[in-house]
Amino acid sequence: MFGQTGSGKTHTMCAIEEMATLEVFANISPEDSDDPVIGIQFLELRGDKCFDLLANTKGRDFPELRLREHGGTYRAEGAMELYPRDNEDMRVVLETGHARRKTSATGANAVSSRSHAVCIIRLFQTAGMLVLVDCAGSERKKDSMYHTKERQQESAEINTSLSSLKDCIRALSSQQKVPSHVYRTSSLTKVLADAFICGDRGRLAVICTASPCATDTEHSISTLRLGAALAGFSDTEEKDLPDLSHWLTFSGSIVVSLKSTRANGIRTLGAEAWIAELKGDFAEVLNGLPSNTTGQMLVRFTESRCVQL
Repeated sequence: MFGQTGSGKTHTMCAIEEMATLEVFANISPEDSDDPVIGIQFLELRGDKCFDLLANTKGRDFPELRLREHGGTYRAEGAMELYPRDNEDMRVVLETGHARRKTSATGANAVSSRSHAVCIIRLFQTAGMLVLVDCAGSERKKDSMYHTKERQQESAEINTSLSSLKDCIRALSSQQKVPSHVYRTSSLTKVLADAFICGDRGRLAVICTASPCATDTEHSISTLRLGAALAGFSDTEEKDLPDLSHWLTFSGSIVVSLKSTRANGIRTLGAEAWIAELKGDFAEVLNGLPSNTTGQMLVRFTESRCVQL
């Protein structure tokens, strides 16, 4: 899950975990129920530190784990692994992990996740593994300008690890495997090393969440750019660009491009063309707008400026 803080990553990931649980146990044969079929670990990554959220401990002093390298991949040494027997056991384990995750109120989100949550589900029957990662939300400078010193440090660590993740995804979009020096730059990408180096044996999926607020347009475009890069579209590509306008919609209105033509390789409507398509009272707005108005300027207009125009 990737996106800005408050855009719905944890909410979506909880639903994915529930669906994964139902699917895993729906395919377990009754005669195999005596032996553990799945094992689950729940880790929390804060900066370069890794904590075990399933450890049997009192309070919130969860043990810090070391990420040890094993054949090019990394494992959390000493992480508690539980073996749920059914859907209810799995639900309790997942709820416990989420409840122990560090959150804090910020100016952008009342329950902002201040860490990355990594749920590792091992499938013993097939020797497969499902890794579900709920990334901490990316933040802009204005989102954290009123934070305490501790919150600002957390934001810096979050953005640094997300930057490492972006580098890995860019590398993966252009080659089959990510070089080791790229994914060794943060604890987040170390935990995901399996997905970056397994080639055709694995599948990596990124779900990008975007805020519907007009003031978050720049942030949303940045998030969607990452999704486009994963899909194989580079920023400089000019041929066969996908027309994504049919799904780039916020509350029924098409996204206004930050530029008059195209933004980050995704075709959207310019500010003037977008307003011209609107019905009713908005039709007269064009007469009052300066001729050089762009989408970037439009979403930043204050209420008083709109009244003035």
